[in-house]
Amino acid sequence: ELACTELALNGQWEAYAIVDAAGAQGALWLFRAADGEPERDLCLRGLVAERTYALEDIDTGQTIRASGASLMAEGFRARLSDRTSALLLLRAV
Repeated sequence: ELACTELALNGQWEAYAIVDAAGAQGALWLFRAADGEPERDLCLRGLVAERTYALEDIDTGQTIRASGASLMAEGFRARLSDRTSALLLLRAV
């Protein structure tokens, strides 16, 4: 079972996250307006606070590792720079 969440970003960015019911894996789709800010802080939902997660940008290969608690409370900095969209894969490690 998957849960899809639209992350409220107020305007120039849109983000959608799908996380499985166990909070073990998922994906994030990020979109920004061409004239939008190149970076944005995002908080996730539906993760297991005690787990560590890897969040990988499939285009750049850049991987962020953080606890579920941190990703839900503090979030992470999404950087699109010259891109207007990205797909990030999420998995518990």
